[in-house]
Amino acid sequence: METNNDSVKALLLACDGIDSGHWFARCPAHRGGFTSSLEIHYENGRLQLHCMCGCSPQKIFDAVQGRIDRLLCEEEAA
Repeated sequence: METNNDSVKALLLACDGIDSGHWFARCPAHRGGFTSSLEIHYENGRLQLHCMCGCSPQKIFDAVQGRIDRLLCEEEAA
């Protein structure tokens, strides 16, 4: 899957790091609960996403990109 680098950076900045290349976060695609249901691995230049609630990687990136787009629109309007 091709992704926007800004989406990847935004996703990782929203996460709590566990160790090098391994994070947990709340999934931006389903916004459910208060627990970290999204497991993220970054190793050898590859990003792997696993939502424990079943969201696909594409759905997760679409949600992140939507948030970035809304923030940019808000900045332009200000």
